[in-house]
Amino acid sequence: MGAAAYGSRLSQDDVHVRYSFGVDPGVPEGVLVIPLDDPGAVYAEDRDRLPMDAERVFWKALRMHRQTGTWPEHVAFQS
Repeated sequence: MGAAAYGSRLSQDDVHVRYSFGVDPGVPEGVLVIPLDDPGAVYAEDRDRLPMDAERVFWKALRMHRQTGTWPEHVAFQS
């Protein structure tokens, strides 16, 4: 069985980049917040834990950021 997660950049400022996330690109399930000074401190708004689809969006966005130097507008993870 495969896995999928989708994210869309909602905003970016000098402190955070924020993405919607979910398993269906048209139905966001929450908001992922990535602190720019410490990406490892990533969290999902209004959640105690980082959901798996948010984690997948985070790792894909971080990988793309490291490759290009910019945070991607859209993220698609599939395995």
